[in-house]
Amino acid sequence: MNGTTNPAKIVILALAIIGLFTVFGIVGWGVAKIAKETHPWNALASLISSITLKKEVIQPSLAVTAYPNPIESGSPLTINWQYDQYQEGGTYTLHYACIQDTELYLPSRELIKCNSPLNLESDASVTIIPSTKGSSPTDLVIEIRYVPQGVGGATVKGYLTLTISPIPIAAKTYLPPAKQKTSPVAETPGGTTTSTYPLGTVLKHKNGPADLTIEIIDTGIINDATNIFQHATSASAGVRAGVVFDIKNLGGVPSQPWTFRALLPVANSDFNSDIQDPLAPGDRVRFTIGFRDLASTGTNLITITVDPSNQLSDANRANNAASTTIYRSY
Repeated sequence: MNGTTNPAKIVILALAIIGLFTVFGIVGWGVAKIAKETHPWNALASLISSITLKKEVIQPSLAVTAYPNPIESGSPLTINWQYDQYQEGGTYTLHYACIQDTELYLPSRELIKCNSPLNLESDASVTIIPSTKGSSPTDLVIEIRYVPQGVGGATVKGYLTLTISPIPIAAKTYLPPAKQKTSPVAETPGGTTTSTYPLGTVLKHKNGPADLTIEIIDTGIINDATNIFQHATSASAGVRAGVVFDIKNLGGVPSQPWTFRALLPVANSDFNSDIQDPLAPGDRVRFTIGFRDLASTGTNLITITVDPSNQLSDANRANNAASTTIYRSY
């Protein structure tokens, strides 16, 4: 009995397996056909495979500039600096190394000592008068430091090389005249003058709630082999276009977790980011988003919005979106 039934069972089992694979094949073919004929599915698959996103955390920097530079000895110039993560209570200081026959003065004729910090408090600029007695131009490195309030914060430094040209022979280095002393004048009491200033509006810098803003940095194309971005205003067929943009917190407190949306000139154009980490005051991140197969011949618009659903507490909604264009040349 067993000898006659076992072959039959094997045949039945084999037919069942064949039938199961046949069903899977029919279902798979049907799904593939639906995906091919249903435009949104096919477009979404294409979109997912063609959009790329690169994220970089931009380290804080202190940028220092001067005008004019080079400068003639004895002539005043203004030094400016910018530090995105300045917080109230922090201070700036100016430093320079000692160089023979070279000095810096304030407009008041006060000497700025070399190898000694000049406290500039919260100012973001200072006017100085360089002086040199040499016969050839002198390069002087000026250092601006930001020192945060309290302990634990890192000091940030920025540098500027100032070229000081000697003045013509027989001319004298200009320094502001010293203040003349005058005889004391007897004072008589006068009326009392009272000025009232609203609290919370004086010397405020980057205070208040979080303020996420977006800035378009560049448009261009991205090399598929090297993944390197290159500035361009147009994209040809088969080339991946790209946009570089920064998102930054201009407010005085950390932001909440956030997202951004990119409306791209491609099929099924919405790109919604994952939830991003909170940004501390002054922090910023840089994104490079790549996409291909531009939808329209000619000019194509790209719009990027941070917190597109207005779910966060944000100080200024007017700076939450930015737009740019790229030209399709095919």
